[in-house]
Order: sequence, then C-alpha cells, then structure tokens
Amino acid sequence: MTNETHIHMANPRAKFIRHRAYRELREQFDLQLCRRRAALEAGMAFEAGAIALTGAPGSGRTTAVDHAISMRNDLILPKHKMETCEVVQIQVPSPATLKTGGGTLSDALGYELMRDKSAALIWQHARKLLKERRTLFVHLDEVQDIYLSKGDQARSEVLNTLKSIMNNKDWPVGLILSGTPDLLHMINADRQLQRRVSV
Repeated sequence: MTNETHIHMANPRAKFIRHRAYRELREQFDLQLCRRRAALEAGMAFEAGAIALTGAPGSGRTTAVDHAISMRNDLILPKHKMETCEVVQIQVPSPATLKTGGGTLSDALGYELMRDKSAALIWQHARKLLKERRTLFVHLDEVQDIYLSKGDQARSEVLNTLKSIMNNKDWPVGLILSGTPDLLHMINADRQLQRRVSV
C-alpha cells in the first residue's frame, strides 16, 4: 500500500461514530452528573451510582467513554491543573490487584503512595483524595481484571471496595466501569452493586 492509501484509511478510523450504546452511556452520564451537582448545590446527601459499558476487546469502549466525557466542556478534568478534579480516568494496571488499582488512582489524583501499604489503607487514602479533589466520577477501565483472577474472599474485597466508593458518607463518588463482557459476571455477583449499575 502507498502512504497516500494509509492516510485515506486513517481518516475514517479517526472519526467517532455515535452508536446506540454510546448514546445510552452519554444519557446516563449526563443524568447522573446533573443529579449529583444538584444535590451538592442543595446540600443534600446523595447516593452515587455506576454506569457499566461492556464489549469485546477493540470494540471502542474506552473511546466511547473518553468521547462522552470530552463532550462535557463544563467538566473540570485533571489536565486543567486545578484543585478540583470532577472526573478521573484510569486503566487498571497489570498485574491487576486492589493495591495496584488503588495506587494508580492515587497517582491520577496527584498523590504518589508508598507501595508497601496494604490495599485497605491505599483505598482509604484514595477515598480521602476523592473528597479533597471534589471528584464526582471515577472511570475504571478493564476493572474486571482485578476480580476475575481472584478467589472468593478477594473477589468479595473487590466488590466491597467499589461499593465503598459509592457509599462513602463523606463524599460518594459515581463509577464508570468499562471492560469485556466478563465485567457483567462481576456486577451480577453482588445484588447491591447490581442495583446501582446501569449497564
């Protein structure tokens, strides 16, 4: 193929096509964001929820979430270098554990943690950072990787950690979960989580 052919092929690939799943994601994100902002303005307690987007590898899940977030030009993102960070996005690192996930989230919020801390302490600190940065949503990409390779007790800890972010009385945070269809196994394993997630 010639260089010109590659350029012609790259142009369509760079375009984002709005599909049904994207429209549902965008609608849910806008709805939950508006509800949370209204509750904050009114000084009311708010129960945060979650949105899950699943699809095969390479199906454009991450691109869809990125696009939904970028379309809200009123959002304060980490790149703005401000104290407030309304949405933070991380890809769950490999090896996928609660410790590495919590550490990556802390890094994204601007705080590098000592790696010898326990997973419970890392996530406790992450929840404090989310409140300090006034974060409204956390996007966890490939989050099913933390869950799937673990035994029953560790899986329970993953589910409880995710719920603790949404249930935090001081500062509840909404979740955007994206991953392969295996993500549905994680969501369906816990009724409380299942009730809070729009898939």
